[in-house]
Amino acid sequence: MKPQAQGVSVANSCATSEFDDVFELLQLEDPAGYSLNIIWKEFESISDQMVLFDEEEGYVDPAIDNERYVDKYLQASTLFRNLIRTCEEAQENEREGNNFRHSGNPDAAAPMASGVGNENLVRFLEQQQQLNERFAEQQAMLLRATSAANVMHNELPKIHIKLFTGDYKEWPAFKNIFESTIHSKQHLTAIQKLHYLKTYITGEAADLIRHMPITDAAYEAAWTCLIDRYNRQRHIVNTLLETFINLPSTARADVTVLRKVTDGATEIVRGLDAAGQTNRDCWIIHFILAKIDAETRRKWIAISTIFEWVITSIVTTDCSPTTTMHTAIDIYESLRRFWELEDVNQEFHGKPEDDEVEQHFVKTHTRDSKGRYIVELPFKTSMEQFSDTLQGALTRFRGVERRLKKDPILHSQYVQFMREYLQLGHMRELSAEDIDKKPGFYLPHHPVITQKLRVVFDGPFKDTNGRSLNEALHIGPSILRNLFSICMRFRIFKFVFSADIVKMYRQIWVAANHCGYQRIVWREDETTPIKHYELSTVTYGTSCAPFLAVRVLDQLAHDHQHDFPTAAKILKEQFYVDDVLTGAHTEDELIRNQNELIQLMKCAGMELGKWVSNSSLVADRSLATTGVQGKGSNSTAKVLGVHWDPEEDMLSYKVCLTTNPHNTKRQVLSDVARIFDPLCILSPVVVQFKILFQELWLLDLGWDTEFPPKIADWWNKCHASIKAYSAVIYSRVMRADGTVSVSLIAGKTRVAPLKQQSLPRLELCGALLLSRLFLSVKAALQHNDIEVHAWCDSTIVLAWLSHPPTKLKTFVANRTSEILEALPRNAWHHVNTKENPADCATRGMLASDLLHFDLWWMGPSWLQDPEMLAVKLTSKKFCSSLLENHGKEEVKTTALTAQETSSLSPIEALTQRVSSWTKLVRVVAYALRFIQKTKATKSATLANGKMLTFEEIQAARILCLQEAQKCFIEDRKLLTENEPLHSRSQLVKLSPIICKDGLLRVGGRLDNSQLPADVKHPILLPKSNRITRMILEHEHTTNLHPGVSALFVIVRGVGKEKARKTKGYICLFVCLVTSAIHLELATDLSTDTFLACLRRFMSLRGKCSQIFSDNGTNFVSAKRALDEMQQLLSSQEHQRNLAQSLADDGIKWSFIPPHSPHWGGKSVHTPDTDLTYLSPAHFLIGRSFTTVPEGDLTNLPINRLDYWQHLQSMYQGFWERWHQEYLTSLQQRQKWSNKERNIAVDNIVLVKDSNLPPAAWILARVVEAHPGPDGLVSAVKLKRDDPTHHQVSCTA
Repeated sequence: MKPQAQGVSVANSCATSEFDDVFELLQLEDPAGYSLNIIWKEFESISDQMVLFDEEEGYVDPAIDNERYVDKYLQASTLFRNLIRTCEEAQENEREGNNFRHSGNPDAAAPMASGVGNENLVRFLEQQQQLNERFAEQQAMLLRATSAANVMHNELPKIHIKLFTGDYKEWPAFKNIFESTIHSKQHLTAIQKLHYLKTYITGEAADLIRHMPITDAAYEAAWTCLIDRYNRQRHIVNTLLETFINLPSTARADVTVLRKVTDGATEIVRGLDAAGQTNRDCWIIHFILAKIDAETRRKWIAISTIFEWVITSIVTTDCSPTTTMHTAIDIYESLRRFWELEDVNQEFHGKPEDDEVEQHFVKTHTRDSKGRYIVELPFKTSMEQFSDTLQGALTRFRGVERRLKKDPILHSQYVQFMREYLQLGHMRELSAEDIDKKPGFYLPHHPVITQKLRVVFDGPFKDTNGRSLNEALHIGPSILRNLFSICMRFRIFKFVFSADIVKMYRQIWVAANHCGYQRIVWREDETTPIKHYELSTVTYGTSCAPFLAVRVLDQLAHDHQHDFPTAAKILKEQFYVDDVLTGAHTEDELIRNQNELIQLMKCAGMELGKWVSNSSLVADRSLATTGVQGKGSNSTAKVLGVHWDPEEDMLSYKVCLTTNPHNTKRQVLSDVARIFDPLCILSPVVVQFKILFQELWLLDLGWDTEFPPKIADWWNKCHASIKAYSAVIYSRVMRADGTVSVSLIAGKTRVAPLKQQSLPRLELCGALLLSRLFLSVKAALQHNDIEVHAWCDSTIVLAWLSHPPTKLKTFVANRTSEILEALPRNAWHHVNTKENPADCATRGMLASDLLHFDLWWMGPSWLQDPEMLAVKLTSKKFCSSLLENHGKEEVKTTALTAQETSSLSPIEALTQRVSSWTKLVRVVAYALRFIQKTKATKSATLANGKMLTFEEIQAARILCLQEAQKCFIEDRKLLTENEPLHSRSQLVKLSPIICKDGLLRVGGRLDNSQLPADVKHPILLPKSNRITRMILEHEHTTNLHPGVSALFVIVRGVGKEKARKTKGYICLFVCLVTSAIHLELATDLSTDTFLACLRRFMSLRGKCSQIFSDNGTNFVSAKRALDEMQQLLSSQEHQRNLAQSLADDGIKWSFIPPHSPHWGGKSVHTPDTDLTYLSPAHFLIGRSFTTVPEGDLTNLPINRLDYWQHLQSMYQGFWERWHQEYLTSLQQRQKWSNKERNIAVDNIVLVKDSNLPPAAWILARVVEAHPGPDGLVSAVKLKRDDPTHHQVSCTA
């Protein structure tokens, strides 16, 4: 060992060094110059470096052990100095001996020197030993003193742990760090640990233990309190998932947010891994619960735990350990079935995996040499693997051991049960090699005490990953026999017996490769080691055990049905799990059936026991008893939950109620649960409990809340009720001697539903209940030649049954049709309510009254009298029709309605039948072709092909449009007579005309334009007509659903959208030759702004020889400025500086008549003397372009155009839309729609001037009249009173 290494080891581990390590320093050479002081300095240096990490979690201050190392350093230094001093004295003595040797006799000096050296060495060693002993004593005293000082006076060292605030997700980290740094430290007292604990918690967690004093006993209580509160895995997982959902989100690439999301997600995943949640189940459950309401969430959680066993162990020092197994079920849903509508036997619907389980059994079951069946467990997936289950099974077993230790009798029974299990070979002990073999699953086991001890193996027990054996197994389809049918058939025979299969599950062996999934641990005494076993048979407690057991019985019956046909039939029909109830009509037949059944069961290594019979010839074949249990037995036997007295051959019921019952819902449910009545023979008594349950449900009482006085009195006195309906079936047998025997077979009651139903409907439900009960009885008895008569005390129900179901309302029709399928109408008869035994089951009876109530046990008295019965069967008195009773409200009513419609033309009628404009036109076209062919002469040439021609379609289209315009018949008549339209006419502003095809079109003002005829004169259509709507729908669909404005343009014959309107000032320049336009934007209406617009216009289009404008003030000012400019340009001074052509080409400005905006256009014709070609550019700027013309860019996508092409596309689009959309909108005349007489010379007129004040008018005389091409005066020259004013005004 080197000193350097020793020093580093001490500094890093802060461990206590032994003094032997210090003494080794004395035996080392020091070539590198290391010494004790150097090592101490290194220790101090490393300690100082450790202080830099004082903010890290889990940091422990090295000052905790610093004083201890200081003491050791000082002690070692003192010892080192003492040893050096001793060595120096020894050397000095040796030098003195040498001097003596040189000065004296050499011969005598040698031995003396030798003696002196030995004495010095011995003295040195003795001193060293004494020093060591003294040093050891000092060290022990020092350690004791230091320990006491640390306990009493030292300040607690500094330990850094992140504060715990009560957040569940922070608890695992806090718990681990606190336990490793404080809780597990032995040198800290409980008070110091509690001080640390209160220092490092805050918030809710601190409030939890704030009341606890600082004492030794309080620390354990405080730590346990925190663990109980926060060491909850479900809360921790939910908190982590909620934190994950609340991670920050970002809509842009933010590195900071992305880092927070990544770090947060990583932390949460690690926390889930630490909590053992490595699968996706916790995520799915959390997200689903977050999307449903609180009430549904509560119910969903309860449903999810119906088949989930929760096991808890409460272990204390004063009482015996308790093992509790419980499951959460929806008790309210079970109770609600009491008042559901009629129901007898629910039809079982198999699951998709049931076929898979059946095929698995067929393929994997085998039999050994003794005939015993060997089966495999039906796993959902092959080769199931489980995590550790041994540790959990050991923990559970030790709990069972503690319980058995406190109950010697139970321990003895438990040991005897397990010994029998082992002796019969139903389990085997595993060797050390077998224990390590896989697969394996250890099942805990515990005692269940009923009439005898039964050891139950816990199939729902889960491994460390939370997966149980039952979860990995298929349950299998339900193939149990119907208990109602078995009990029914049991009553058919005169002689009967019952028995059960001895240890049924343990007579079926599990395949060797699956026995590893049924391991247990067991020992008889705590002093012996625990042993491992494998169960070799089907195990009670596994989910598949019931299916495998019943399926093996079915297979046994199938395999030996030819050898033992009677026993095989009994095995298939008369067994309920491991119990058999069967019989025969004679005792000899009964004995044969018994012997055959015994032989059949022996083929599979099974044995029947617990024989009970009403025949004295049936011997008890149970292995446990040797006597005969038959008529001589004085005790009753319990068969399938029903008490049976074989001597009297009577069924009985025994209910043990509490002597002082509490009037609570829990007590009522407990008492009713004691009544087991599969045949519903006690229906009049049980129905009262059902009614009471419904009353308690409506009151919403707690399980342990005392009943209100009214309910309590009802419960104690059991008054009758009419809130239910019932059905009962009797058998009537005519004996050979003419006597009649009537017996009660079965009954059934149902409580009326919470939803209010009428009394006739409830009676109908009772009839349906009877029909269903009859089908169940008929199937159980397996007789088809039975004469059936059904009785009902409701005449309304009998009338409904006489009515066809199709003519009844749904509720009644569905039930009557089902009733008639089971019981035809001729089987139904009427019975008086007082003679109806089902009425007592509806109203309820006390048990003491029911015992001697013959109407219930034997039915009406006339059932035993053939003559009276014949009269009842032939009576038709109460089978009236619906017209004579109160059941007519359930009959469907048929109402015939007639609607008078006005006469429609053929085309109008056709428009109501076709769905599109195209189809209408084609149908009309074919009709016109047919009409033409019928009228045509033989010499006429008509279209012969199947396809319609253009002319035929066009004629049909015109005919349809003429049909649509029939609403304008009055306007058409006036136009035909050249009369003006009425002012109230819808067409007066459109100047309508009649074209050559007879259609009304818009006249308008575009007659001289170059637009197509359909655009200049569009067809007029009424907006509310069906044909108009069909045309709009056709164009809307054909043009891919355009907007309203675009569709308006399309229907008028133009295929572009209308330009948008924008607010602003526009200066419009119109070419009077070509009608080309040029737009300039103006910010205001000032003269300067217009001059700027004019300069931009001339820079692009060139100079204008003449400009016409209205009388706007800005234009007037512009004219003055141009006139001044003309004078300036014509002067000698500027002619030298400006181009001669600019001065010569002045602009002539002309104003239109005042108050005449419609005079804004005028044609100026020029002689045709230009020999150059005419191009589109001439209409825009009066000359040709010098650049290459651009192609049509309007149809190309904008994103494919560059900047220049985009401008050209806008330019082309604007021009096209102007002349196609705006120009066509000028058709409608907004005024001057009424014809007035012409203005003549010398007429006195009023002149409108918007600048005049109210009630002030200007009078003028017409001095000149100027008519237009149509002969109407459109302009006049006026003379006012003021001779200085003359103005021209438009009056047309």
